[in-house]
Amino acid sequence: MLIVETLVAAIYCGLPITMEMETEDGKTYTEFDTRLLYPVQLEPLDVEILKMLEEVRLPIKIISEGLRVSKPTAWRHVKKLQEIGFVELEGVTDRGRMGVRSSYPAHPVHD
Repeated sequence: MLIVETLVAAIYCGLPITMEMETEDGKTYTEFDTRLLYPVQLEPLDVEILKMLEEVRLPIKIISEGLRVSKPTAWRHVKKLQEIGFVELEGVTDRGRMGVRSSYPAHPVHD
């Protein structure tokens, strides 16, 4: 019961904690971050970026041009998507640009 009370309190207060649980015999162990339990709020531009990245890795410049937004706006949304684990940044390309790809290519985004 103490585990459940701690979990509920952390979620209610918005505290990012890592819950660790182990069976008494020590054979099973698991842990998870409470941030994974919060709903994700995606803006329409976030969804459009994810759609663009369904099957291909793209530089920020191409994302911004394709969506007709500034590079800083595209970058801000990509960073948000990276923080919640939806996209991964992939180093610097041969032209010095950051590549972005979806973390979940098996789960396409639909309207």
